[in-house]
Amino acid sequence: MEERAAAEALAAEQARLAEEAAAARTAAEQTAAEAVEARAVAEADAQEHARLAAEAVADREAAERRTSEALARLEEQVAAREAAEAKLVEAITARADAEEAASQRGIDRQSVEASVRHQAEIAEAEIAARLEAERRATELAVALAEAREELLEGSGKHKRFSLGATTGSIPRITAELASEPPAAPFSAPAPAAAAAPASEAASSSTTAPATTGPVAVAAPPHRVPLVAGGLAVVGALAGGGLLAAGLGGARVGGGLLLLALLLLFVAARSRRTTAHVTIDDHGVVDIRSGETHHRFDVYDASTELEVVGEPRQRGWQVRFLRRALPPVVVDASMVEPEAFLRELRRWRPGL
Repeated sequence: MEERAAAEALAAEQARLAEEAAAARTAAEQTAAEAVEARAVAEADAQEHARLAAEAVADREAAERRTSEALARLEEQVAAREAAEAKLVEAITARADAEEAASQRGIDRQSVEASVRHQAEIAEAEIAARLEAERRATELAVALAEAREELLEGSGKHKRFSLGATTGSIPRITAELASEPPAAPFSAPAPAAAAAPASEAASSSTTAPATTGPVAVAAPPHRVPLVAGGLAVVGALAGGGLLAAGLGGARVGGGLLLLALLLLFVAARSRRTTAHVTIDDHGVVDIRSGETHHRFDVYDASTELEVVGEPRQRGWQVRFLRRALPPVVVDASMVEPEAFLRELRRWRPGL
């Protein structure tokens, strides 16, 4: 009985232990389940934290990208502002330069206007002096002509003068020039203004010819207008005849008519302005060309003139120089060069 009781007690003890083990196992399983659940929750939390961390990283990268973009835009704006400031400085500098240049131009303009006014005043003074000198020269020429006429009347001889060596203007007798017949382009000698009495002319064998009047210098005839006009008339007649005949010569006739018109145009353009040049018996050259009229006293030593080229050469000219004014030019279209020079040298032998 004791053994059975001991066995039962042992069995009861074993049962208790088994129950305790089962309870411990249940508790362990529960604890394991709780640990698994806690692990799942931790893993879920970890995943959530990882997601949040990834989102935070993405947000940070986006923020950094936006910051970089903002910095780039800021740098561009700063560069644009610097460029605008540089352009503003250039514009201000250019404006200052333009204002300075305008001011300088204004100063230059004022100086030019002052210079022009001064030159105009000088020109007016020179013109006034020239007019006064011409008036005095005219008076002197008239007085000299009167004195010469009185001298001729007193001596009863016509004398041709050249520039004197002593006074520079009082001439000496040149019988060679006085006896030289007038050239063909000149007009016939006019009657004497103050001839010697007929009795003295009859009694004296040395009486000189009468003084000449104004000598007109004629230009040689210009043949281009005549030739062109004649050819134009011939072409017009021929073209009109071909057009009237109508024998297939319409083109040739039209061409001849056009050629005639062209020749008429050439003839009209070749006509020169009427010029009239005379030298009176006081040595005064009178030049009339179109609406202009000039007079120059060749006998006066203060009258400046120059000869360009030779009479038979192209471009020959005689220029009468004027102070502060362009020279008056006489060329081969206005006079016969050799005759004009011959008459000028009567009053200006050194020419």
